[in-house]
Amino acid sequence: MGRELRPYQIEDGNYVAGRFATLIGHEPRVGKTNVAIRGADLVEAKLVVIVCPAAVKESWREAILEFRKAGWWAIIVSYNKAPNVLKVVRGKKYVLIVDESHYAKDRAAQRTKAVYGTLCDKIGGLAEYATNVFCLTGTPMPNNPTELWPMLRALAPELIDNGRGKPLSWSAFRDKYCRMVNTPFGVKIAGSKNYKELKQKLAGFVIRRTRQSVFGRDMLPPTKVFVRAGQKEKKELDALMQSEQGRLVAEALQSANPLKALAKQEKHVAGLRRTFGLAKVPGVIDLVTEELRGDPKAKIVLFAYHHDVIDAIRQGLKEFGVEAFDGRTTDARKQRIKQRFQTDPECRVVVGQLTAMGVGLDFSAADDVMFVEQSWVGDENEQARSRIFNMNSPEPKFTRFVVLVGSLDEQIIAACERKLSDTRRLFN
Repeated sequence: MGRELRPYQIEDGNYVAGRFATLIGHEPRVGKTNVAIRGADLVEAKLVVIVCPAAVKESWREAILEFRKAGWWAIIVSYNKAPNVLKVVRGKKYVLIVDESHYAKDRAAQRTKAVYGTLCDKIGGLAEYATNVFCLTGTPMPNNPTELWPMLRALAPELIDNGRGKPLSWSAFRDKYCRMVNTPFGVKIAGSKNYKELKQKLAGFVIRRTRQSVFGRDMLPPTKVFVRAGQKEKKELDALMQSEQGRLVAEALQSANPLKALAKQEKHVAGLRRTFGLAKVPGVIDLVTEELRGDPKAKIVLFAYHHDVIDAIRQGLKEFGVEAFDGRTTDARKQRIKQRFQTDPECRVVVGQLTAMGVGLDFSAADDVMFVEQSWVGDENEQARSRIFNMNSPEPKFTRFVVLVGSLDEQIIAACERKLSDTRRLFN
């Protein structure tokens, strides 16, 4: 029982075991899970509560069986079921692991309250009775620094002291570390500020390793591949671009924080966004088919957003043993798909929904990842593309964003790229 860890994972596990709370902020695919398991071993835990996205519960079970060396047992629960566990563990002592901790970034969300308490002060949350808390995420603040506040308020309030012995309120934290702008709809967050000060405060609470620093290599920077809509799709797209939906998207892209503006309009522009995806499908199928026929050993991961886009790609690439992975897929089947893609040479394509397949899974048998539809949160795209990174392979891994010629798609991708710079500036 217990495979050997890499030296840096042992070092980091030793570090987190000596602290009440730590944010293990290593880049995706560096090995945060093993660091947390090592930490739980060292503190002689009897019980470990692991809160994680539903799609990675089985991955946690596998990792525990492989790397645990102590005798603790685990409760592994999805974020949606976390409130139910409160009743079971209240009053007990345990180690709390919050995987993909950026899921608990919204102070008003029920899953955040289940982890950090109703007021993000631990009281009434899973953190209240924890002896140690290990937060894991490669993307600590997908949008802006306020997403760090629930975690800091609950686990390290001394780091955000207001100078009078109390932690900064959410609004005071926002005003101190977020750049604000006036808009026709009121004062809005447009970015970050005071990087140096916040980075200094986080030192010690956050440990961060990059793929480059650990393995001496990283994935190649993303590139773009352009496709054109078919005649039918172009006609529909042109009509939507002239509609209210097109106007809302264009206005959002001109705002101070385009991605946040787009997210707010998501329900109103759903038809346009779906049409963007469907219009790319014929070009994507032609491109992937040509590449896979040209290289009989190649494998590729495709990310999309809408079910009908995923279904159309699956139908178009069925000759390559394609598997589909989305919110309709059961947890057990997700694990079978992952295993088949990794080991079966006849399964050369997996197409997955970003929200279901973008975190915590290993598809490193692929050489290439392609975003047919991308997230409007740049860090989510970064998480997703990291699914194909393989620490043991020196071969380069490629990322491509499919861009629809003659649409607003390219502007949206550029906005995602700009948003990533805030995270890199603060944590790298």
